[in-house]
Amino acid sequence: MISALSWIPKGVAKSVPEVAEPPSKEEIEEMINGDAGGDSGSEAEEEDEKDMDLDAAKESGEVEQALAVANALGRSSKKHKSAGNFDDLTDALKELDMDNYDEEEEGVNLFSSVDHYYPSNDMDPYLKDEDDDDSEELEDMVIQPKDGVIVCAGSEDDFHHLEVYIVEESDGSDPHTYVHHDIVLSEFPLCTAWLDCPIKGGERGNFIAVGSMGLPSIEIWDLDIIEEVEPSVVLGGIVEKKKEKGKKVQAVAWNHQEPQVLLSGSFDHSVVMKDGRVPSHPGFKWSVTADVECLAWDPHTNYSFVVSLEDGTIQGFDIRAAKSDSPSSSRPSFTLNAHDKEVSALAYNPSVPNLLATGSGDKMVKLWDLSNNQPSCVASRNLKVGAVFSLSFSEDSPSLLAIGGSRGDLKVWDTSSDAGVARRFGK
Repeated sequence: MISALSWIPKGVAKSVPEVAEPPSKEEIEEMINGDAGGDSGSEAEEEDEKDMDLDAAKESGEVEQALAVANALGRSSKKHKSAGNFDDLTDALKELDMDNYDEEEEGVNLFSSVDHYYPSNDMDPYLKDEDDDDSEELEDMVIQPKDGVIVCAGSEDDFHHLEVYIVEESDGSDPHTYVHHDIVLSEFPLCTAWLDCPIKGGERGNFIAVGSMGLPSIEIWDLDIIEEVEPSVVLGGIVEKKKEKGKKVQAVAWNHQEPQVLLSGSFDHSVVMKDGRVPSHPGFKWSVTADVECLAWDPHTNYSFVVSLEDGTIQGFDIRAAKSDSPSSSRPSFTLNAHDKEVSALAYNPSVPNLLATGSGDKMVKLWDLSNNQPSCVASRNLKVGAVFSLSFSEDSPSLLAIGGSRGDLKVWDTSSDAGVARRFGK
């Protein structure tokens, strides 16, 4: 499944990522000494002894003896129901004719002259350029400036990882995607965020921050290095001994235009807004009709946000009408019965005002026009990703919507190719 995804701005990633340095001799010895099994060395010695015994058997003529034994087994096994296995072995050994292996058949010259020749190897149909596959692999490893890059966090059969996808756009159809490289994680990833902080020096970086279910810390991985085994930076890591009673916070969202303003949604059917510039203020609170699934600020205003709920509805709010002393008095601007199951993903389009994408456990992705008091659905698709867990529009190519779900497959929808979207928002 894909639990979270993040677009990487075009031109940020290195065209050819670096390969992580292998562990030092001391690190290797430490890993060997720390091996709980401790029997790997003896097992390797046993395998070497078996190989040496086989070579000695060939030299001492025991192949002929094995053939005789196989014949005897074949004859005696006819009395048993499982005789077919031994018969097959006997027939195969007879066909090899090991006694006359070194003798050539008459009329057969293994080293006869070549009847045909070609001026160059490129013209010879029997010769294949061994470098073709290597060159294609090298070409796939190069990240072009026009390529889109998406980092998907997920898990499959208890294997937790980040997958870095390359997105190749095409005219008239959804883009082609393929995995460039992956990063192994120790715990199930819950959320991701791209960072351009120059952690390792320079003007900017290319990092991904990962929050995991089983870790009390945030891991930051360098996306310009492949085959890395440890994060570049680990933030936090303090484990609380006592768990606080009460409801948990399910979703948080920072305001795009007022970065000090934070929304939080909880299982207690409420949404709270706090302004970090005024820590003494109790904040504003809204009541909703079900457990909160996701929150999203409208990137084109500093006063509107939407909240998605477990019952399949979406509610929009205007903070200008909020009253801190009465959470129930601030009614939603609109309410949508959007999906048949929980709305587990939300994404505003960063360049097209009033275009909102929603994804649900009902496996559907829908696009909404929020330009009036009665929002309407302009497009919907089942993209075969299972239950939808994550959505994100590209900053560089605003029509591209990345979708991840329970099946673990990444899909990229070119929303501009949909007639309803094109009719309402244009190209």
